[in-house]
Amino acid sequence: MLRIKEIRKNKGFSQNDVANAIGVTQSQYSRYESGATNIPGDMLAKLAVFFCVTTDDILGIGRAEDEEQPQQTSLTNFDPANIPLKYPKTATHPTPRLENETALIPILGSVRAGYDNYAIQNVEGYIRVDEALKAAHPEAFTLRVTGDSMEPELSHGDFVICLPDAEIRNNDVVIVCINGEIGTVKRIRFDKDGLTLIPRNTQYKQIHYTAEEVETLPVTIQAKVIESRRRYVQ
Repeated sequence: MLRIKEIRKNKGFSQNDVANAIGVTQSQYSRYESGATNIPGDMLAKLAVFFCVTTDDILGIGRAEDEEQPQQTSLTNFDPANIPLKYPKTATHPTPRLENETALIPILGSVRAGYDNYAIQNVEGYIRVDEALKAAHPEAFTLRVTGDSMEPELSHGDFVICLPDAEIRNNDVVIVCINGEIGTVKRIRFDKDGLTLIPRNTQYKQIHYTAEEVETLPVTIQAKVIESRRRYVQ
């Protein structure tokens, strides 16, 4: 039996949250939940990534209806506000408009899509963004992705636009600094006892940090990734 509504509610998202994340209207997503419209394969894959579950979980495959339900992870037990953050957080950021891309933000070098390299922060150039975005987030910057742990979502050489003062929510793509040195780009999941960094490439493992490790290492969220840009001609 289709479990998409149950999963969404357990994760704490609204229909509009999910619709925006997978690129459909709220009414279209509502039809997916109600079963009025079959979920296309590409949308099913996007939903699985967004919810951090399998497509079988969404479709209810291999799950007996009278089976005892596992206890859902509570996002309230671990407060992400306790994670060290570089800047105060704001709840929203403007939707980019191409015709308004007249403002410049710096390219600060590269960040590893992996776990074994350092973030390099040297200004390499600038990239154009919506002037409203720059006005709302004057500290916005760009990083160049290296490595393949976020494939196919982010590829080696892609540029990611980062907001150090944006609100961080469960399942966002973020720039994380570990132990003051190791920089990586990953999806983040807030667990009841800490947080987990989630790669997109299935050849890489998720890495979990307890609340104690977040504080003592420390694990610091540097910025939220809101957009990627791909350069096809090198």
